[in-house]
Amino acid sequence: MNHTARWLLCLLVLTSTAAFADSLDSINPSSFPSFILEQEATLQGTNLFGNLNGAPDAAHQETLLASTEVQVSGPAGTFVEGLNFASRSGTNTDAIIMAIPDPTLLVEGHYSVTVIAHDTDGDRFIGPVFYDVVPQVVPPQPPLLAIPENVFAEATSASGANVSFFVGGFSFVDPPPAPQPGASTPYSGTPIALLIENVATIRAGRAERDDDGLIAALAALMANDALEPAFIALALAMPAELNPAHTK
Repeated sequence: MNHTARWLLCLLVLTSTAAFADSLDSINPSSFPSFILEQEATLQGTNLFGNLNGAPDAAHQETLLASTEVQVSGPAGTFVEGLNFASRSGTNTDAIIMAIPDPTLLVEGHYSVTVIAHDTDGDRFIGPVFYDVVPQVVPPQPPLLAIPENVFAEATSASGANVSFFVGGFSFVDPPPAPQPGASTPYSGTPIALLIENVATIRAGRAERDDDGLIAALAALMANDALEPAFIALALAMPAELNPAHTK
C-alpha cells in the first residue's frame, strides 16, 4: 500500500470516529422556577446510548432506554435517574427526555446533567450540560386587605366613643412596604365622632324614635363616605337621652 492510500485510509477512519464521537450538546429548557414540581427537559447529543443490555436500535425505544441514565448534581445533592423517552435519528443523533428531580426544584442554584451510557466494556460519562433553578417571579398585584364592613359600638357620650376594630393586610411585595402614617384613619381605639349635623337634620322636629326611617335616610350617606357605616352604627346605637339629635 502506497503512502497516499494509507493517508486516505487514516483520514477515513478519523472522519468516521469524529462523526460518532460522544457529545452532549444542549438541554432545553435550561431554567426552572423553584417550587414548581414535575418538570421535564430535552437533552440532545451524539452517541448517548449504552449497549450493555443490547445494541441501541432506533426502531425499538426500549433498547435506547435499557442501558442509559442521567446524573444530576448541584446544591440539592446528586441524583441518578432513568430516561422518560429516547430517540435516535440519522448518524447517532440522539434525543432524551428526562425528568428534572423534584428535590432540585426545591433548592435554588446551578445543576449539572451528565448522561451515563452503560456499555459492555464500561460506562461512558457524556457531558455535562447545566440548568438553573431560580426564584419564582410573582406578577405585580395589589395587596389583600381585611377591612370591617360594619363597626357596631355604643356611644358613651354626645361626642361619640372610642371604637376598636381590626384592619389587616397581606403584601405580595417582599419585603412589604412600611406602613404610611395617616394612610388609614380613623385608627382602632381612637374616638369616632357622631355625625351630629346629619342626624339632627333627619330627626329635626321628631318627637319619636323612628329608627326604620333613620336607617333608610342614612343609607344614602353610606355611598358617599367609606367611614359612614361606623358613624351610622354609632348613631343608631346611641341611647336617646345622649343623642342631641333626638329632641322632644
